[in-house]
Amino acid sequence: MKLHIHAISVHLPAGLFPAAAIFLILYLITGNASFEITSFFFLLIAFLGTLIGFISGLYDRWKHFTHWAPIFVRKTSLSILLLIFGGLCVLWRGLIWIETLTARFSLCSLSWYKRGESLYTLIIIIILPVLIILLVYYGLLLSYGKFGGRASYGKPILYQPKEEDAEESTLDMG
Repeated sequence: MKLHIHAISVHLPAGLFPAAAIFLILYLITGNASFEITSFFFLLIAFLGTLIGFISGLYDRWKHFTHWAPIFVRKTSLSILLLIFGGLCVLWRGLIWIETLTARFSLCSLSWYKRGESLYTLIIIIILPVLIILLVYYGLLLSYGKFGGRASYGKPILYQPKEEDAEESTLDMG
């Protein structure tokens, strides 16, 4: 039995970035700080899942595919954007959390966060879910759609499989 790290890890950001957005919206509606804290921890776990998914996706692409098809370039570009925006939000909110807990760490108190709160909210509620939707779309096209057929299962529609992959895929499907 093989452990497919990429296939497993991409589900964390796919589910938790939108959940972080929902909990942030609930916080904005109710003012209940528990929703905002939950949103932050979902954001943190989703970012870590994105990092693992990105690294394992690059490794899988290198191991199983012989060239950079346009769909791989799109997925890699969107993943980099997701890492940047997700990382900025985690860093931004993490600094606020540290400042609030310790009251010693200060970047001009909490006023800098309040000035950028609408940008933070925009990134979490709109940009991150849109990036997730596009990444899921391209992932599905690569696995089952017109761009790759069932390329991830070894059929040479999009790429020329490496010899060891061709042997493994015929064993797995048989």
